Amino acid sequence: MSPGIGDDDEEYLKRFVTEFLPELPDHVVWSIVNMLPPEYIFDFLLYLPDSAIRDVLKDQLYNKQLHLLLLPRTSSYRKELVTVSPYVKLMGYFEITQFLRDNEDLNPAKLVLDGCGDVPSLKSIMETNRERLTTKVGDLVVLADNDVTTADVNFFLSFPNLKRLQIHQLQTKERNLVRINENLKKHKNLDTIIFLGHNYRDWTGVEFPRSLSHLDLSWYDFTKPETIQLPPGLKELYLNKAGVNSLNISKISFPENLHTLMLTYNDIESVDLSDFPRNLNTLDLSYNRISDVYDRKGTGWPSQLKSLLLTQCGIDDAIFQQMASLKWPQDLKNMVLTNNPITSFSNLDFPPNLELLDLSLTRLGSLYDTRNSPHKGPYFIFPESLKILRMFELSLRVNEEYRGLRMKLPSSLEQLDLTECFLSHLEIFEFPRSLQVLRMSGNKISDLKSYNNEDVNWSQLVNLKRLEMDFNRIGDLSDWYPPPNLEVLNLTQNPLRMIHSKFPLFSTPPVSLKELNLSFCSIEDIDEKITLPPFLKIFDLHDNFLQDTFTIPSAICEHKHLKRLDLSRNGITKLSYGSKGSSKLKTLDLSENMIRSSRTELEDFYSAMATGLGVVVRNKRFKINSIHNF
Repeated sequence: MSPGIGDDDEEYLKRFVTEFLPELPDHVVWSIVNMLPPEYIFDFLLYLPDSAIRDVLKDQLYNKQLHLLLLPRTSSYRKELVTVSPYVKLMGYFEITQFLRDNEDLNPAKLVLDGCGDVPSLKSIMETNRERLTTKVGDLVVLADNDVTTADVNFFLSFPNLKRLQIHQLQTKERNLVRINENLKKHKNLDTIIFLGHNYRDWTGVEFPRSLSHLDLSWYDFTKPETIQLPPGLKELYLNKAGVNSLNISKISFPENLHTLMLTYNDIESVDLSDFPRNLNTLDLSYNRISDVYDRKGTGWPSQLKSLLLTQCGIDDAIFQQMASLKWPQDLKNMVLTNNPITSFSNLDFPPNLELLDLSLTRLGSLYDTRNSPHKGPYFIFPESLKILRMFELSLRVNEEYRGLRMKLPSSLEQLDLTECFLSHLEIFEFPRSLQVLRMSGNKISDLKSYNNEDVNWSQLVNLKRLEMDFNRIGDLSDWYPPPNLEVLNLTQNPLRMIHSKFPLFSTPPVSLKELNLSFCSIEDIDEKITLPPFLKIFDLHDNFLQDTFTIPSAICEHKHLKRLDLSRNGITKLSYGSKGSSKLKTLDLSENMIRSSRTELEDFYSAMATGLGVVVRNKRFKINSIHNF
């Protein structure tokens, strides 16, 4: 049974599921089922005699996809499958074989089979169900690793509906690679091949199927990439840490219509633009040591290039100027230059239509551009089309001579990251109304009002949804009026000391605020008369100095939308309540406080909590200083 259902309710629940639930409309049935734990579906609902509920499950889940993971103890969990819905994920050999045996009518359009290191068991499941997998299931996705042989690969390729084959560590002799050739080149459905850490140097004679659109042969540094025969229809090619260098890259026959090329962690020092296919959309050269960029044939950058990723490539001001002199592609939208030794904005010229720019961890020391004429002001002018600008961990110096002048940022900017940039005030910025996310964590800002004057103020930022000001030096929120439509505010690790009802944040708070984090703020007192945003869902106050008897304000006790209140690690010895509660709280975290209660007082504690908050603890614990769920 699901959590919270007692034995007395079991008979009623069975009757409801078998008699009443099937009579409801399909969308209502699915809404109810979607709230149940996965094991309830696998162990109970799928075995009901009525077909109506099963039909709903098939339509909503099992006709679409199913993930079967063997997961032996020695294997780590696949990161790429963490987000898979638990309703379509089965783990373990016994559970998988039983499910397939008991549910012959559940044959999804996409079936993922992950051996997780146990290739023999994976092959056993596939062979036992071969006819079903090849005639009733749609596309097959097979993931296997550890000591996969060419015989294993041929076995997987014998399934004509195989769509994606992903193998980690092909442990076999190099001369045996051509043994997969016959089945490989004739496969008509295979779209994606991923061979990671494959241990093959020479790929001569290996023919990939013409249907292939995605090929990944990464993580074997001794690969001879020029020996790889790439199919003409290939769209995406990943050769990360695959032996690509400045000499052999010109010998690789890239397909004409390749649109994604990933060449990270290689030994490319000299970049010749004429080596790249003309229709590229994305080019990633991150983690190469680039010292020269030129254009031998005068073809320029690929004209369709939209994303250029150059993290930690050793690009300094001179190399960047060299790149810019070759004329940027007109449609280049995304440029990442993270962790390169670029020092001055005065040496930078970016594509005019850029939408994302990442200059984080570079050596830029200021925001000034010495090339500007006086009427343009001292600051660098970013492309007006920019939507996302990341500049975290820069050592930005502010010239006091320009303190009264504000830097105008692009009017289309939506996200700005200035985390850990040694900024002490906000008087040098004029944020655009378009801004939705502002991150300024880890600076030296002490006064949020430094953004308030006649020309600019927080109230103008009507589109700002998320403001991160954690790890600053903000000690007072008096007279600070937050942006009107803010949804998430993070003020963690600021020396606030107290929360007062006179602060605008707690007297006329933004109606839309949903998450408020005031943890690690040294808060000693909270005014009982505070007002909270009406739609606040998460209020985080952990690791403060709320000691002795703490009175939970009426604004919390009576809140209709607050779901989580975190008071952990404070020093609270007793709780009291500002009013008789009517809250909708789901979780109260009292972990690592110092509330004491004997067994005889335990019921009084929970009774007072129920009265004060208006909710009843689901499972009462003797350990009061813990997490309580309602």
